[in-house]
Amino acid sequence: MDFINSPACKSRGHCIACRNDAMFRKSVKAPDECPFGITKDRLLEQSLPQKVVSLASSLANWADKGFPVVTKEQLETRLATCKGCEFWDSTGFIHTGKCTKCGCSTQAKLRMATAKCPIDKWGAIEVVKTD
Repeated sequence: MDFINSPACKSRGHCIACRNDAMFRKSVKAPDECPFGITKDRLLEQSLPQKVVSLASSLANWADKGFPVVTKEQLETRLATCKGCEFWDSTGFIHTGKCTKCGCSTQAKLRMATAKCPIDKWGAIEVVKTD
């Protein structure tokens, strides 16, 4: 990917990783790929405010249903699915795992019965709230 021409960099006039403009990058024969390993997918990750809103919404829904958790078998199935996903980052959250699509800690999210994968690889478990 020609990084300086990506939408994120082009709107700023320089690479968001190295901060150099196109002329400088060309003069030093910088590679088209980002030297810092920033990819288009990483640029498309949710921003911190979006992650906070998503987390708050998920926690509110989970609390409303009575904090239900998945079974050990359901947890293992979800974890295996995430580990095989292109958006899985095993180094995230101190090597406990992170979804780069939604930014969630998979150690927490996978246990919440009300949670679902942001790209529908696994869904919420039906929970009936008892009073």
